[in-house]
Amino acid sequence: MPGPTTILLDLDGTLVDSMPDLQAALNSALARCGRPPLSLAALRQMWGHGAPVLVERALRATDEGCEPVAPEELLDLLQAAHRAGGQQTTRLYPGVRETLQQLREAGYLLGICTNKPQEATRALLRALDLQGAVHAVTGGGSLQRRKPDPEPLLATLRAAGGIPQRSVMVGDTRHDVEAAHRAGMPAVLVSYGYHRVPIDELAADVVIHTFPQLAAALHQLALHP
Repeated sequence: MPGPTTILLDLDGTLVDSMPDLQAALNSALARCGRPPLSLAALRQMWGHGAPVLVERALRATDEGCEPVAPEELLDLLQAAHRAGGQQTTRLYPGVRETLQQLREAGYLLGICTNKPQEATRALLRALDLQGAVHAVTGGGSLQRRKPDPEPLLATLRAAGGIPQRSVMVGDTRHDVEAAHRAGMPAVLVSYGYHRVPIDELAADVVIHTFPQLAAALHQLALHP
């Protein structure tokens, strides 16, 4: 008899809108390195692959006429700035808390799989009182590989107690779709997230426009508790 269905969830751009806080932390770190600030639009185009890649992209974007800065230095400053004020404006998207509770009560297993650093992920979940809402959490840096590699999804799945054949990845970017399909599971994309290309080019199995629509998407994919 098959076990329960596992829902793997991206965090930033899927469960929470955290871009303004990230922008503030990154611009604070850039200023300390003598670099100009980045707009939200520019930051959205750099999103993906985790903080180490983000700082490399930020340094390239602000390089003109500036002294060289080691990516490791900017990364340390970014992480310190984010720890100091990383949850000031970050908020859950509408319906997230209620939907997660309903899905868990229905018998689904829930896991968060994000490229956001593990420490920052757990701090944010505590700040939002979500640490007890899911069965497993995998953040960036806790494994050698990050999405779009499938290993973080599979590790989260193992920790939650699920199997790929009865699982789904819910995210907002190409990395989520690619990681899901490489792990042997369907992908649901939210249209309101941080994707950098049109949503209809991302080959998701289902697209939803609000988080509470996830229940209908699971039914469409025949993924019952």
